[in-house]
Amino acid sequence: MPGDRRYRRVAYLLAFALIGASLPVESQNSNNAATAAASYRIAGTLVSASDGHPLSHARVILANVKDLRDSKSVITEEDGGFSFTGLAAGKYSLQAMRRGFVPGGFDQHIPFWTAIVTGAGVDTEHLLFRLTPLSYIVGQVLDENSDPVRAATVRLYREDDSDGFRRIVPTRGATTNDLGVYELGPDSPGTYFVSATAEVWYAVHPQQADVNTSRETTSQVDPSLDVAYPITYYGDETTADEATPIQLKEGGERFRADIHLAPVPALHLLVHVPTAGPNVGPAFPQLRQSGLDNSGYLPGVQERPVSPGVWEITGVPEGNYTIDVFDQATKEMHATKVSATAQGQDVDATGGDAGGAVNISVQLPEEKSIPSALQVGLLVPRGMLKSVAQVDAKGVAHLQQVPSGTYQLAAWGGGKRYSVTELSLGGQTVAGQNIHVEAGAAVAVSVTLASGSETVEGVVKDGTKPISGAMVVLVPQKPENHPDLFRRDQSDLDGTFTLRSIVPGKYTVIAIENGWELEWSRAEVIASYLAHGQKIIVGGQQRGAMKLADPIQAQEK
Repeated sequence: MPGDRRYRRVAYLLAFALIGASLPVESQNSNNAATAAASYRIAGTLVSASDGHPLSHARVILANVKDLRDSKSVITEEDGGFSFTGLAAGKYSLQAMRRGFVPGGFDQHIPFWTAIVTGAGVDTEHLLFRLTPLSYIVGQVLDENSDPVRAATVRLYREDDSDGFRRIVPTRGATTNDLGVYELGPDSPGTYFVSATAEVWYAVHPQQADVNTSRETTSQVDPSLDVAYPITYYGDETTADEATPIQLKEGGERFRADIHLAPVPALHLLVHVPTAGPNVGPAFPQLRQSGLDNSGYLPGVQERPVSPGVWEITGVPEGNYTIDVFDQATKEMHATKVSATAQGQDVDATGGDAGGAVNISVQLPEEKSIPSALQVGLLVPRGMLKSVAQVDAKGVAHLQQVPSGTYQLAAWGGGKRYSVTELSLGGQTVAGQNIHVEAGAAVAVSVTLASGSETVEGVVKDGTKPISGAMVVLVPQKPENHPDLFRRDQSDLDGTFTLRSIVPGKYTVIAIENGWELEWSRAEVIASYLAHGQKIIVGGQQRGAMKLADPIQAQEK
C-alpha cells in the first residue's frame, strides 16, 4: 500500500488523540454475525531491524485504510509485544514509532509498506515488525597539519531512486565546531556522500590588478599565503565523480567520515564583462563551481571591479567553473564556462551564453478548465528543480532565463499527480519528456497532461501462494517514451495490491521480490521482467476498479 506522508501525519495525530480512550463496548444484543465480524486479531512483536532485540515502550498505530477515523494505538510490552483485538475483516495500516528509530510502516520500502489483512485466511497474529534505528554520519574536518578546521560547511547528499532512476540529492548541512567536529543526521539506511568547504584561516589574497589600468602588479605577499581549499568530498577527493560513497546499511550506525582539506595555490582571474551604458548599472560576475548539488559556494572567493568592464576575482582554486554575468542593459543572465589554470588568466565573459526561454502550452483533455494551482517546471538530470512557472487560465506558462542544457518537464498542483502523455517541440511530437534548451533561444513546447483516474487491483503469488512485500510495477507499452506513466505499489499480507491514478492505455503488470533497489523506470532494466508479466488494457468501457482475474506471478530480482 502507498505510504503517503499526509496519511501518516493524520494517522499519528489520530493515534495520539486516542491515548487513554477505551474501545466502544459491543451491545449485549449484538447478534452472532456481528460478533464474528469483529473477532479478528492483529498481534506481533516489534524488534530492531539491526539486531532483532525487542523494542519496549514503543507506540504501534493501527488504522483502517478505508477510514482514517478508525484508528487506535497501543504501547509495546517489555518483550516488544503488541496486540489489537475485536477487529472486523478488512485491511489495516500498521505503523510504529520509538525514539531513536525511523518511524515506519510494516515491511516498509519507502514510500510503500504492507497492509495487514484480516479475514483472508492469513496469519495476522504472529507478525515480526522490524523498525530501523536512526543512523548518523560524524567526523572531523582537518587541515594539512591534521589540525581541526572550525566553521567549515559540511553538506550531505543521498542517493535516491524513489522515482525509478538513481540520482543524488542534497539532504542537509552542518557547520564544524571549534574541534572541527560535525554531525549529520538522523538518517535512515542508504548511500550518502559528504562534502566540506572552508576558508584557509591564514590565507591572504592580494589584489594583483591595478585599479586604473587593470594590469598586473607585483604582489608583496608570500605566495605560500595566497592559497585556498577546493571543495573536498569524503575520500579526500576534489571532484564529485571520485567522491567515496558512504553505505549506511542496517541502521543504528555512527559512521566516521573524516575529511582532510589540502590548500592549493589560489588563482586570480581578470573577467571582462559588458560595459555599462548611460543610465545602466554595471554588469557584475559571479563565480560558481558545479558539485553534487550545484550550489557553487566557495568561501574566500572575492570579486571587485578594477576598471570599467573589468573585474578581478581572487581566491580561486584551480578547477572548472561557470561565470554568470547579469547584463543590466539586456536584463539577461549570461553564462561563460572557464577552466581556471593560470595566475592572472583573462576571461572574456562579454559574450557568454544567454539564458533561453521555454514557452509552454498545456492541454488537459480530462478537465474542463486549467486548475488554478497547476505549475510546470524543468528538472535537471539529478532531479533538482531548475525553473518553475505558474500555468495561467489560458493554459500557458513562460520560463525565462533558463540555462542551456537538457531538462525533463514536470507538472504538479492541487494535490494531484500529473503525467505527460504527449510532448511536442516546435510542432514536432517527440518521445519522452526531455526538452533541450539552446543558449539565448526560445523553445515552444506543447504538452498534454493527464492526472489519471483508473485503478487496477490484483494479487501477487508464487505459484499458488500469496506473496507479501513484493514490488508491483505497472509498465507502459513504450516505457522509454513514457516515464511518467509508470505506477507502483507493494503487495499486502494476502498478496493483494492496488495501482492508482492510471492514465488509460496499454500496460504490463509485473511483480518482483526484493526488487526495491532496482532502477525500475529504466526501460533497459525492466525489459527482462516484461516477458513474464501480465499485459492489460486500462480504460474503455469498464467502470470502477479493474480487477485482474489471474494472479501476477512474482519474479526474483
